[in-house]
Amino acid sequence: MEQLTERSKSELQIRASIDAGAFARYLVASFTGVQMVSGVLTSRADVMQRIEEMWEIVLPGILHEDFHENPRALSRLISTGLPERPAPTAP
Repeated sequence: MEQLTERSKSELQIRASIDAGAFARYLVASFTGVQMVSGVLTSRADVMQRIEEMWEIVLPGILHEDFHENPRALSRLISTGLPERPAPTAP
C-alpha cells in the first residue's frame, strides 16, 4: 500500500503532503474495520456499500488538487467496476 501511495503521489493523483506510510496503515485498518463491522451486522451483505462509503469520505481529503475526477464517481467504481476497454488491435 505504501508503494501504491507513493506512485499515486508521483502521478499527481493524491496530494504530495500525504504521508505514504501513515496512509497505508490507516487504509488497511479502515478497510479491515469496514469488513468486520459489515460481517457482524449484516453477514457481509452490505460490505461493498460500506467500502464505497469509506472511499466517499476518504477521497476528497487525499485527491490532488489537479486531479479532476469526481470523488463520488470514483468511489462508485467499487460497485460498478471500471468500464471495459476495447481490445487492442493488431498492427
